[in-house]
Amino acid sequence: MATKHPKGLKPLFFTEMWERLGFYLIVGILYLYIIDTERGGLGMSNASAGEIYGTYLAFVYFTPFLGGMIADRFLGYRRSVFIGGILMSAGLFLMGVPGVTFFVVGLVLLVVGNGFFKPNISVMVGNLYPEGSPLKDNAFNIFYMGINVGALFAPFAAEGLRQTLGWSWAFGASAVGMLISLAIFQTFKRHILHAEISHSDESVVEVNEISPQESKQRVLALITIFAIVVVFWMSFHQNGFTLTLWARDNTSE
Repeated sequence: MATKHPKGLKPLFFTEMWERLGFYLIVGILYLYIIDTERGGLGMSNASAGEIYGTYLAFVYFTPFLGGMIADRFLGYRRSVFIGGILMSAGLFLMGVPGVTFFVVGLVLLVVGNGFFKPNISVMVGNLYPEGSPLKDNAFNIFYMGINVGALFAPFAAEGLRQTLGWSWAFGASAVGMLISLAIFQTFKRHILHAEISHSDESVVEVNEISPQESKQRVLALITIFAIVVVFWMSFHQNGFTLTLWARDNTSE
């Protein structure tokens, strides 16, 4: 059994890092952009902004369910990640164009692209390793650090660009980050081909069938995890809403 991580882990790490930088950059400025009336924002009410922000996040977490099913049954993981990245890039560029119509279309593309991208790149990390490999858990820890690195720099990029160059540049920077993510993914695809799966003769991943009892146990474990993490994420995503408003209203510039 291999004792070193495969080469495919690095491109997946950096692909996810750049995508998460763009995601958290958007989360950091989305609400402020919607209510802004002085610097070219949409100028909507707090209530409307809250509805849009909440709806956006709801679909961000729902669409990966559909994107994972489509990838598993039709497209394959690698193609789904690429399609998702293209849609997200287009959506981010459109959100940077002034006007409600461009904003709404961009947000829809961003949500749909996220559904294709987010679940399938994580599956590919797991597929880099054979079943039972002791390196798999460690690989996900490394992969998750890519998420944290992207999230670390996102607020600085968001605020710096918003203050100095304007909203369009902030959204544009997210789009560029997504394109860098795709460039890394495509450039080093030879290292991740064996993590692909598709319902064709070209599939390179063995699908291990599990018994109904094993399937039931895994589903029950997931439901238990869901019950715990849903509370965490409800609290976590106040960072782009209530905590952002508190910071705006209770801190000096």
